[in-house]
Amino acid sequence: MSDENHSSMLRHVLIAVGVAIMTVAVVFAAGRVYTGERPPSTNGDMLGRETGESVDHYAQRAAATVSGLDSKEPAFALVTFHKPMSITQAARIADELDVPRISAVVLNMSSPVVVPEPSAAADRREVFATALRNDLAAQFLLDDAEAAPIEGVVIWAPTRTIKTLGLNDDVAYVEALPNDAAWGHFGIMPVYRDDSAATLQQLPVAPPVPAP
Repeated sequence: MSDENHSSMLRHVLIAVGVAIMTVAVVFAAGRVYTGERPPSTNGDMLGRETGESVDHYAQRAAATVSGLDSKEPAFALVTFHKPMSITQAARIADELDVPRISAVVLNMSSPVVVPEPSAAADRREVFATALRNDLAAQFLLDDAEAAPIEGVVIWAPTRTIKTLGLNDDVAYVEALPNDAAWGHFGIMPVYRDDSAATLQQLPVAPPVPAP
């Protein structure tokens, strides 16, 4: 094969490789573009207000999920506060709920943040603050940590407990998942109070952590 033919073939190979790389890059980028739809989850379970759903409709739907729980089994539930809370306020309310597990805090402009339970070394407020500081998506909200807008918490608790949470003065809505829902296999979205805000950001599936 002549040098000219060899050079021509090499040119075509390089062009083909370049096109392939560009195609992969475009497909990857397209997969990351926000489409305005709810994020996919492994089993289809979701917590939170759906895109375009009115607050009144969400309130009715959330109440129905609680009344439909099996009273013999625990479940995950989204507890939404009447208004966004600071870290200190949210920690106080979480302790008042008296549930076995607070799995995540839900923010109004970021992904849910998984939180551990308090220990002898750190109380609930310290646990919340540390988890938010360590979460890359939440860090931009923490110029003033006390003002971090916490909309609610995701809990794991017995059904009888979940059914009483709405009596707390700081709780606006309680929405429960089916009793067989597993942590890490459902999506979480905040319950925006304003209809126009509901389209601002859709939140991804919460990362899995062991449940009690």
